[in-house]
Amino acid sequence: MESRDYPNFVAFGFDFSFEVLQRTKSDRFIFIVRACWAFYHYPLSKPAYYPGDLAAIILIRPPAKNYLKHLLLLGLGFLTAFIPSIYLDSQINWYNAKSLFIFLAIDQFNSWVPNRWLTYVFGYWPETWANIIGGSVWVASLLICVIFIFTLVALPKIRKNASFFLIALTFLGEVILYRYYRGPRFHYYSFFTHAPIFVMSGWGVFQLYKFKKVLGVFLLLVVFVFTSRVSADSFKDKGLSLGKLQTVKEQIYSQYPGKSFDIYGCRANASSVSYPMALLMYNDKRDDTEGVKIGVCEGGSKVSWEELTALSDEKGIAWYERSTKIVYYDTAEWWKKSPPSKNDHFLEFLKKNLSPGCYPHC
Repeated sequence: MESRDYPNFVAFGFDFSFEVLQRTKSDRFIFIVRACWAFYHYPLSKPAYYPGDLAAIILIRPPAKNYLKHLLLLGLGFLTAFIPSIYLDSQINWYNAKSLFIFLAIDQFNSWVPNRWLTYVFGYWPETWANIIGGSVWVASLLICVIFIFTLVALPKIRKNASFFLIALTFLGEVILYRYYRGPRFHYYSFFTHAPIFVMSGWGVFQLYKFKKVLGVFLLLVVFVFTSRVSADSFKDKGLSLGKLQTVKEQIYSQYPGKSFDIYGCRANASSVSYPMALLMYNDKRDDTEGVKIGVCEGGSKVSWEELTALSDEKGIAWYERSTKIVYYDTAEWWKKSPPSKNDHFLEFLKKNLSPGCYPHC
């Protein structure tokens, strides 16, 4: 699943959870929510989605004697999503499990990333919120304050507002978990928050409208004006765009009518142009590893291309094959082409890196 798909899947997961919460008994709800949450978000790589489980238990509020039963149901739902991953990992010498453990226990501590709570709460999230809804940081900060105030007001009636608190509590847990991620926070890392941020922003404006219609309408207009400005600016053709790629594609087609093509990316940006170009040609049924070899490259705001021949190799320029078939095998079935070998030194590696002070004596 691509990063751009996360908002849609999160929104679908919430909608599905609401329906299950209203139509089924709590026992089945806790199992289904865990299973659907895990299935829709890769469980090994997206732990930020796990707070949905905690939110579900809080909303259900089972008797103390039933907590063990609910925890077992959670575990069963959690394990259900892992079955395909466990089976695959067992076929490749537990490569993914070992890599995950090495990152959590060793690699994440080898690089320093500024992670101050004040900066995270009052800097990162207002900027991220503003980028998601479109607008300024000040508008986003105002929305966050409004949502926070009305959430406190609604807290005594948490069961009555179960749908909202399922989103809010899940989002809060995600924010806390994301804070402890050790690494750079790229823009697309926060895609999983788009759905809850849109819903909570709309909920906050609506609650303000119910409290004071004039204030609610004013806040809605402020959000609309700033969002419209950002949206209008995003329609401008800046940098790499679909239009530029289509133009280059038509140039290639006119130069080689009726031919198929094997797309390569240049060393400077091996993927930014070649991936979408290969996909466009794949949709036209003209992407073929046996076709004319075409190299594409991005330079500033321009896209250049050339046919790759033996003369191109003599120039010493590195090109990387990026046809859809190659990309598929490299990303989805890499383990078939070059399966990880059994590493007999794994335990030795752990001893050396987990306890470097006493290695090799312990």
